[in-house]
Amino acid sequence: RADLIGRYVGWTAPAVRAKFRQAQGGVLFIDEAYSLVDDSGSFADEAINTIVQEMENHRDNVMCIL
Repeated sequence: RADLIGRYVGWTAPAVRAKFRQAQGGVLFIDEAYSLVDDSGSFADEAINTIVQEMENHRDNVMCIL
């Protein structure tokens, strides 16, 4: 969670995209992904939406395990 959620508005999506770039040709394992679902008003929704988008964009070269 700490590596995916940005501290400020606009930081979360680039952080998620960077993790997908690092995982090119391999596996991206997001441990305890359930912690992204919360009601605290953090940027977790942005992270989830970006993860789903990146999973679709890189479906041929990144395996994502949640």
